[in-house]
Amino acid sequence: MQRSKQIALAGAAAGLVAGPMTAIAAPLQIGDQELKIESTVVVENYPGANQTTPFGINGAGDISGSAFVDNYSGQVGFLWHKATNAFTTIEVGSIGYTSGRGLNDVGVVVGDYGIDLTIGEFAGFAFDSTTNVVATDPNHILRGVSNAGDLTGFIPQADGTVLGFRDWQGQTDTFSCFGAPFNNAESINVAGDVVGTYQTFDGFIGAFLYRNGQCSDISIPSAIYTIAWGINDRGDIVGQYAGALWGGTCFFGAFYRHDNQVEVTRIKCGSNGWHGNSNKIYRLNSINNDRIAVGQMDTPEPGGTMFYGTVRSNNSAPK
Repeated sequence: MQRSKQIALAGAAAGLVAGPMTAIAAPLQIGDQELKIESTVVVENYPGANQTTPFGINGAGDISGSAFVDNYSGQVGFLWHKATNAFTTIEVGSIGYTSGRGLNDVGVVVGDYGIDLTIGEFAGFAFDSTTNVVATDPNHILRGVSNAGDLTGFIPQADGTVLGFRDWQGQTDTFSCFGAPFNNAESINVAGDVVGTYQTFDGFIGAFLYRNGQCSDISIPSAIYTIAWGINDRGDIVGQYAGALWGGTCFFGAFYRHDNQVEVTRIKCGSNGWHGNSNKIYRLNSINNDRIAVGQMDTPEPGGTMFYGTVRSNNSAPK
C-alpha cells in the first residue's frame, strides 16, 4: 500500500448515539422449492491460499474477501477483478492479519486488520482500488460500504459487548438489537438499511435488519443460527443458516430473502455436508443490484469453493 490516513467518520468526534430498538413482525414464507443459482462460475482460490472466503461483490462482478496463507499462519484481504481474472492483495498493518469484507461499485473495499492479536485488538480500514490508498480507523471494525460510500460495522465495548454502527448520510448511530450483547453489522445499502447478526447471552445467533432506527428479526424460523451477510439496493438479503427445520430434520444452507419471502438451499446434516463433497450451495455472502450473488459451495476444499451466479426466485418472476 502506498500510504495510510485516518478515516473521518461523520459524527464520530461528537460521540455515537444509540437509537430505539423495536422488533418488527414481518410476514414470512419459506419457499417450497429449493433456491436456484443460475450460470454459476467457480473462482479459483487466492494463489497459494489454504482457504479463500468471498465477502463482497459489486456491479462489475469483482469480488472482495479474505484468504489464509502460509499454512494458516497469516491472512490477507483481496480484490478479485473479474475482467482480468487477477487478484489484488490487501495487507494493512504489520502483523499479518487483514480481513477484506465489503465492496462497492467504485472499487472501495472495507474490512479490518490486526493491531495486537494476543489481546484481540483490531481496527478498520478502507482500500481505494483506483488509487491504492488505504485509510484506517482505530475505533470501528468496518464490514460494509454502500455505493454512496456509507459505512457499517461494529464497535467493541470496554465491558466485552459489541454494538453495531451505521454511518449514513453524514449521521452516525450505534445500536443493539433486542438488547443482545453482541451485534455484528455486515452490510449496508444506499437507503441506509443494514443487515447483520446478533447473539444473545445464551448463545442463540439470529439475523437482523436495521431500518429507520429499528431492528427486525429476520432469522430463519426454527434455525439455531442465522447469519445475514449481504443486502443490495433492492432490499434483497442473503446469508446462511443451520437448524432443525421442516419436521425436526436438521438442515443447513444458504438463504435468499426478498419481498417477505425466503428461499433456501437444503443440505441435510451428516449427509456429505460441511465440506463433504455435497456440491451444494451452503452460503451466500453478498448480492449486487443485478441479483448476482457470491458465495461458497460445500466441497472438500477447506472453506468450500468460491463461486458467483445469478439468483432466480422460485416464488416470483425476477425483477
